[in-house]
Amino acid sequence: MFDDGMTSQRDLDLDLVSWNGIIAAYAHHGCGKEAIRLFNELRKSGFKPDDVTYVGLISACSHAGLVEEGLKYFDELVKDGSILVREDHYACLVDLCGRAGRLKEAVDFIERLETKPSASVWGALLAGCNVHANAKIGKLAAKKLLEVEPENAGTYMLLSNIYASTGKWKEASRVRLKMKDKGLKKQPGCSWIEVRNRVHAFVVGDKSHSQSKLIYSLIHDLHSKMKKVGYEPNNVFLSDEY
Repeated sequence: MFDDGMTSQRDLDLDLVSWNGIIAAYAHHGCGKEAIRLFNELRKSGFKPDDVTYVGLISACSHAGLVEEGLKYFDELVKDGSILVREDHYACLVDLCGRAGRLKEAVDFIERLETKPSASVWGALLAGCNVHANAKIGKLAAKKLLEVEPENAGTYMLLSNIYASTGKWKEASRVRLKMKDKGLKKQPGCSWIEVRNRVHAFVVGDKSHSQSKLIYSLIHDLHSKMKKVGYEPNNVFLSDEY
């Protein structure tokens, strides 16, 4: 991503903020091994990692499936003593275990916390349950998350999806109905990209962009190519309401 990985970072005049920014970028793109190499390079350059460094590092391990490495760095963070362990670190660890399907391990960790888990911690657990279709733990995570954020439509949607993916259609319908009764609607997903100093934003079904015809044509062509190589869409989570 940054050249071919690690091209003489020592020769660059980087401060800790810059190191952290690059590690976070690697994390965002799922480049866990590159983030770890950069972390080691940071230390060799005489810098001491801070709380932000570890958020990026553990997140990178999570996105790359490097579970044991992520657990090692979290343990290192806790034992350091000079760095305040924040909710972000807890959420990263839960996300790390959740993505890997180690949901019981994530629950055990949350139950051992000396502070009340935040919405981000429960949200990370719920997301993991959604990936691995674990309705039992997903129900617990959703319940705890709704205690903190009772008007969060996304929580209802995820729980409904978990039930649907496990064939529990009545439960899924019940959650959707409860969401509807509360008047909650999930905000449409939005993505954006900056090209030549101009920001282009997109939401689902949006055709307001000046080049929407070209964009949809490219997406259609991409879908065709995906089907040719054997991709089959998962329609379990589709709903006529949203």
